[in-house]
Amino acid sequence: MKKQLTALALSALLFAAAASGCNQTETNTSAQQDPDPAALASALLEGGSFDDQLSETDQQAAMTVLGLDPEQVDQCTAYMGTGATPEEVAVIRATDASAAKEVAQDLDAHLQQLESDYASYAPDEVPKIQKAVVEVKGRTVVLCVSADSQQAEKLLEDAGATQD
Repeated sequence: MKKQLTALALSALLFAAAASGCNQTETNTSAQQDPDPAALASALLEGGSFDDQLSETDQQAAMTVLGLDPEQVDQCTAYMGTGATPEEVAVIRATDASAAKEVAQDLDAHLQQLESDYASYAPDEVPKIQKAVVEVKGRTVVLCVSADSQQAEKLLEDAGATQD
């Protein structure tokens, strides 16, 4: 059932991208490169492999936890765990491609801090952090810390949200 919902969500994303391609304008090209953060985060949450229960976190709190500069972010959708695991999903639409690269660097710093934190009290969780997925596509940046990073990468590839 979970895989069917994921397939349906990814199909909807791909359909939306294909439909927007019917009218070849610069805006539509940008939309194809910048997937909807809420839809992509939801697809990762539904199709990903997580040991923890992830809950949606409001944009301001997520940006604070992730160490993001609000001036570089147009939209952020994030799901975070209970703290028992480092699992989290965040999809950020940056203000431009340059800001997206800086957001990715901020997320790398966040992951380094997370690894340091979990190394001392939950070392069994560190491999999830070390294998975390951080992808940039246009203005969109994706972070996924999960039990199966390869599955997350496959979901992003299917949604067309991997690097060019």
